This record gives sequence, C-alpha cells and structure tokens, in this order.
Amino acid sequence: MIAKKTLSLASTLCAVALLLAGCATTYTPVVDTKGIDTIKYQQDLAECRALSDQVNAAEDGATDALIGAGIGAAAGAALGAISGDAGIGAATGATLGAFGGGGAGTLNSLDRKKNIMNNCLKGRGYKVLG
Repeated sequence: MIAKKTLSLASTLCAVALLLAGCATTYTPVVDTKGIDTIKYQQDLAECRALSDQVNAAEDGATDALIGAGIGAAAGAALGAISGDAGIGAATGATLGAFGGGGAGTLNSLDRKKNIMNNCLKGRGYKVLG
C-alpha cells in the first residue's frame, strides 16, 4: 500500500516538473537595442527561439526522471534491505530519484535553451546583456 502511494507521488512530482518545463520555455533575453532595427531583431529573435526550441526540456526531464527512479530504487532497495523492508526502500528511493533526476534534467535543458538563444543572437551581432 505504501509503495503504491509512493509511486503515485513520484508520478505527480514528475508531472509537475514537466508542467514547469512547459511554462519556462518563454525566455526572452535582455538585448541592448540601441541602433537596432526592431523588425529585424524580432525576426532574428523568432529564428533563434525556434533553434532553441529544438531542445525538449520536458522530454529531457522525463528521461532523467526515469534514470533517477531506477538508480533511486536500487539504492533504496539496498538500504531498505538493511533496515528490513527492501520494497518500501525501493519505492522511496524511486520517488526521490525521479523527482531529483526529473528536476535536474529539466533545469539543465532550460539552461541549454537559454544559452542557445543567447549565442544565436550574439552570433547575429546583438549585444545580449542577460
């Protein structure tokens, strides 16, 4: 019973991480627009955003959540076996691993998207401030 609740919690946490990844994809860098043709800048920004959107933060977060769940389950089972209940240990480890792995994967992907957009704009001659 506890294992089902723990796995349900892991699923919920992963869903939240994926939702956050979807919400965080609207990054717009701060660019010094002095002397810049705003129409050309908007076109370049859209093209750079399209390039950065090739990084799928939700997919990366889900993949890392599964990897984290597997590693966490193995570690939890080992610790649980020592304490007397490998099943609960595995479920708890899977939950913590999924949450940690999913969150880390999503954040890494979002950082990659930001770097791609900034580098793209810099490569087109814009002064990206942040």
